[in-house]
Amino acid sequence: VRNIFDTVNRLGLNVKTVYVGGGTPTILTEEQLEKLLSTVSECCDVSKLEEYTFEGGRPDTITAEKLRIVKKYGVNRISVNTQSLSDEVLKGIGRDHSAEEFFRAYNIAAESGIQYINTDLIAGLPKDKFSTFSATMDKILELRPHNITVHTFCVKKSADILRQDSHIYSITGGDVGKCVDYSQLKASQAGYNPYYMYRQKNTVGNFENVGFALEGAEGLYNVYMMEEVHSILAAGAGAVTKLVDYNSDNNGKIDIDRVFNAKYPYEYLSEDESEKINKAIMDHYINKNLL
Repeated sequence: VRNIFDTVNRLGLNVKTVYVGGGTPTILTEEQLEKLLSTVSECCDVSKLEEYTFEGGRPDTITAEKLRIVKKYGVNRISVNTQSLSDEVLKGIGRDHSAEEFFRAYNIAAESGIQYINTDLIAGLPKDKFSTFSATMDKILELRPHNITVHTFCVKKSADILRQDSHIYSITGGDVGKCVDYSQLKASQAGYNPYYMYRQKNTVGNFENVGFALEGAEGLYNVYMMEEVHSILAAGAGAVTKLVDYNSDNNGKIDIDRVFNAKYPYEYLSEDESEKINKAIMDHYINKNLL
């Protein structure tokens, strides 16, 4: 984190948003959270950020004390992700929490004073069907989170679930289309607007992922990333920096350079890796006269 911000400051770049995630950073201990977020505050004036997101992720890792620390360091957007409110579906996909635990975690987030709350759902999960998905959507809408992101189940090549069921992926998707349609209809009726969309390979039924938001509560990082409005500088093992150049003379086309961090922590934390990442970012801005 310090290395990335050192490069940002040397280049005189303006940081618009900070996003802590994906994965589940709330798995960190309170002491580890304090160290991480205090480091960000030392490197960046968080009061000037347009948005500061912390991905709470799994409800079973969220506590009131952790969110107190998160709020203390200026985070104004948090995700509390249940994926489904069917205990049978949650158990089937290996989630270590129940629907009851999600409501507990959501209440903690709502009482934390953090300005915006996002909740992720997934249509097309194994054992899920229209009746359970629609019930989940209805219950989430009753909570009135500021953002609701509806993903379509995507099967990763290395996913453990493929070892149990190699035929889990279905190109037709069963009633997933009905679930997606329901989410869009109900979100609209409840006053949510779709504000970003993206597709992934191997989604069930080849459907998309859509973010919905109440007016004025759009997740800005999601927009900047998906629309490739500006560069994303990534810290962490396996993370990918995306350097976007809108000042290219290449017939108005956008140039994008990617810098891939080492996958394993012991490699990522090496001095050589840090130098490689910083040099790639510096070279991009200096060689293309973007400063």
